[in-house]
Amino acid sequence: MKNIAIWLAVSVGVLGLSAYAAFKFLPDLDGQPNLNDRGIYKLRSVYMPNRMEATPIAFGLSLYSIVNKRPHRGEQGSSELLVSKLYGGSVASVPIPNLGLISAFVNDGKAYVFARTYAVQNELQMLESADLKTWSEPVTVMKAALGQNILNTSVTRGPDGFVMAYEVAEPGVVGFAPRFATSPDLRNWTPIGEPFDRNRYAACPTLRYIDGWYYMLYLTILDEDNPNKRFVTIAARSRDLKTWQHATKPAFEPAAGEGNNNSDVDMVERFGITTFLYATGDQQDEVSLKRAVYLGSEGNFFRQFEYADKRL
Repeated sequence: MKNIAIWLAVSVGVLGLSAYAAFKFLPDLDGQPNLNDRGIYKLRSVYMPNRMEATPIAFGLSLYSIVNKRPHRGEQGSSELLVSKLYGGSVASVPIPNLGLISAFVNDGKAYVFARTYAVQNELQMLESADLKTWSEPVTVMKAALGQNILNTSVTRGPDGFVMAYEVAEPGVVGFAPRFATSPDLRNWTPIGEPFDRNRYAACPTLRYIDGWYYMLYLTILDEDNPNKRFVTIAARSRDLKTWQHATKPAFEPAAGEGNNNSDVDMVERFGITTFLYATGDQQDEVSLKRAVYLGSEGNFFRQFEYADKRL
């Protein structure tokens, strides 16, 4: 009886926190607000202008964003990590010279950032922090094959350690495509298997392992030969990182005022609510980072889609 009472108290607490989060954040969402058919609310406000690569994280009791302030296109050198409360102010600005295209991951009370080097483009580096303010010096954790240019990355806890999706540009693969690597400790990564798709654009991976499935969000282009082409983010799932099924409709696609792009989608779950960061604009000169909310778990978000063997 005591265990039942504890369970009920915890359940009520979680539901209360979820309701509070919905009450606090939904007034800033698109619509009246009305749910779209994917259960996603998009916040009207721009979170950060002129930014793309970002990861929302749960750290302690709060939600944060880790955003890459990177050089202008074609330049190297100046790059920073911008650490902020996801619904609040700045926490830290950390110089990361010659590093960019970052992703973040939290494990055992530490935050880890993975970034590719501009000077050696097949090399991946990592830095870590226990407080989001003081960060270690970057160390090399993976070297891809020569000719493979590493771009965006995403890390998840897998069935036996950790699994990374890392986007590559390489000969024989339509740019871009995710590859995969595994690690026992986040510091030593071993590439495995083949590219996600050699023949079609598939960029900006975000990887999760949930109930025996690998789920991945990836960016692709619809109506590529049309002046009105759109950059949309699609969900896919696999049992083994080899054979994939693809959602039959986009998870994120540009709405009015978002240009032709919904890219670089990343996500975090806290108290049964999933929060996203994603980039809008035109994939060229205009870009803004925005937030969105799904009133459910990451697992429920991915499970809502119908999956098929054929890509959109």
